[in-house]
Amino acid sequence: MSNSKSKFNQIPISFVKANFGLNALSMGCKTMFLLLCCFYFNQSFGQMPLEASKFKELADSQSPGKTKSDSISAVKKKTNKPKTYPTAQPFQLSILNNKQRFLSDTSNLYCHLYDPNYLNNQAWVNLGEPAGPTKVLGNFSLNPGFNIGLNPMGSLKKTNQNFKFYQVQAPLTLMRYTQGTGSSFAFNALHTQNLSPTWNITLDYQSIINENMFLGAGLNSTSRNTFLGSNFTSPNGKFHQVVLFGWNRLRRNENGGIKPADFYQYAQVADSTQFGQRTFNYYSPYLTTPAKSFFGNNQHSIAHQYALTKNINITQFSTFEKTRFQYADTKRDTNFYGKNYFQYAAKTNDSSVWINQNHLLGTQLVFQQDSIKNNIISINYAINKATYQSLLPMWIDSLLPKNFYSNGIQFHWLNSNYQPNKISYQLFGNYTLNGNGKTAHHIKAEFWIQDIIKNPLPKPNQTYSLQPKLSLKLERNLQLPTLFDQQFASNHFFYNNNFSNLTGIQNVEITANRITLLQSKKMSMESPKMLTELNFNAELGQWINPVLSIDGVQPLQYNFISNYSKITAQFHQRINHFHLYQNITYHKFKENYLNPLFNMGVPKIYSKTSLFFQYYLFNKAMLAKTGIDIWYTSEFTPMQYRPDAATFYYNTLQPFKSGNYAQIDWYVSARIQTADIYFKIEHANELYHIPGFNTRYDYVLYHPIQPYRVRFGLQWKFYN
Repeated sequence: MSNSKSKFNQIPISFVKANFGLNALSMGCKTMFLLLCCFYFNQSFGQMPLEASKFKELADSQSPGKTKSDSISAVKKKTNKPKTYPTAQPFQLSILNNKQRFLSDTSNLYCHLYDPNYLNNQAWVNLGEPAGPTKVLGNFSLNPGFNIGLNPMGSLKKTNQNFKFYQVQAPLTLMRYTQGTGSSFAFNALHTQNLSPTWNITLDYQSIINENMFLGAGLNSTSRNTFLGSNFTSPNGKFHQVVLFGWNRLRRNENGGIKPADFYQYAQVADSTQFGQRTFNYYSPYLTTPAKSFFGNNQHSIAHQYALTKNINITQFSTFEKTRFQYADTKRDTNFYGKNYFQYAAKTNDSSVWINQNHLLGTQLVFQQDSIKNNIISINYAINKATYQSLLPMWIDSLLPKNFYSNGIQFHWLNSNYQPNKISYQLFGNYTLNGNGKTAHHIKAEFWIQDIIKNPLPKPNQTYSLQPKLSLKLERNLQLPTLFDQQFASNHFFYNNNFSNLTGIQNVEITANRITLLQSKKMSMESPKMLTELNFNAELGQWINPVLSIDGVQPLQYNFISNYSKITAQFHQRINHFHLYQNITYHKFKENYLNPLFNMGVPKIYSKTSLFFQYYLFNKAMLAKTGIDIWYTSEFTPMQYRPDAATFYYNTLQPFKSGNYAQIDWYVSARIQTADIYFKIEHANELYHIPGFNTRYDYVLYHPIQPYRVRFGLQWKFYN
């Protein structure tokens, strides 16, 4: 392994960070000032509306509410604005031809959060870069059928489950752009329009690029997602079609992180019990060979529904998913990969392909008693087929794929009751009759009720309202372990597992959303008073026969049941112009002598805190906001990442734990009509150690979390 260092490594890290930070700060301030001037004096967009900042449910897409603006007084009544809010519908409801839609929250309270991981309510780890490999912690559910399993993109990977269609009167385009130090760029474009009242097309594109996260490391990542969908219903309502094409891509230059001997000296703390400044030293990348990886994932879905009678439909749904992973290194470094490998050439060139196909064919019964109540009952026959193939030249059977097959039945009953104080429910069942994973099943029963109570308080200017969506969910989901856990072949790893036991969860979950404890009447952004809101979720469950990678890449199945409890609370407190948003999750596993990990590798506490102040300036022409975001993750078992297998695994041999660290971001933003601009400093506390917190901030060993950096960005909504 070469010991030569990049020319960047001759510069102390503290000097590099300060120099890059000042340059980006100057560039960001200049750009923000110019944009502010242009937006303020540009009256050509004065006719563009602003959306509502609340996310409420609509009873029916055919009877939407009237338009309301985020800055009501900033848009004159005589402007030519759409008559309805943009409404959204998840893909899973679209394929059922369900009429329920939701008001789309395009106000983007967190428009400065370009990384999708920050918008989730689950703990996650990555390699310290927004576009790089990511793993979500505490998510154990698998979809019915076969699951490929290999996903280094984590939350960056888009799927049909998080795609939405829209109902808009005028075409809507939302564009977001972010730039910052470390050659980081993030761009997102969403365009949606209705070609007819019953035909919507939506394009969602996202690209995140980062380079030189740590100078001289040579670690570059490019993450891209493109999804294009069509949701069509014939004018007579008899024919319904949903088509969705999706592509996910992740390209990387790999380095394996900072050398272990260098990491302990990278960010020194003189006294961990005292508040003090960190000292940054030189470092060398762990892997200096020109290793590269590619992850590609295609997801295509098509659904049809044809009405034979008023109440009977014939349905068909098919999905095709292909995942390809390639890893190439022209000069093998045995100090990093190890000396055990399956090819005598002095290079690595791996290629694996997984293909997963699911088909559903059945009938659907629809009973609509009135305009606010629907009953949809679906019965389908399911066929699942999957294939794995390794293209390594040294394997004799490299051209002989590994096949998986199963068939089963699926049942779904959805009762949607939009009246207040009425119960809605859905029942779901999926059972594998034959093939791989025989007897695998997913059973779920969910009940919910909305707008339960409204009680006025004695004070005339205040109301006490308990208007939640209360829900109860019972679920049991046991599936075949993922295809990646079953079969994988590369230059340094080869396993052909035959896990006999199903894996998954069973739980009971209670949720209460939108509990408004205290609200002033006639509250608006022009006359803010007080608001207190709460969302709450409690879950008791079991993780059955978990499959884990511990102290090595190869997965093992542990035949035991781990009991857990999970509580999630979301709190919003508004006092005049001050806002506090607090999200906190407590996830506790019961101790088990068979459990090799601390709390099953999941942090007990994951918290997000957002405190900001917003106020109108320039005669209410601009909404200015400044605030801080704090992300806290409690301690958990350290993880490592092997780039040649795109796998995160737990390392129990280390004498310390990761986590118990808080990341603090500061930002300032401004909104002028339909444009938002922001400037932020991320991980500002990296430069200083706070007593009581971990001195290390590498959630994945030898990969520190995102360093101190400066970013600025722009978000713009266009209406035609």
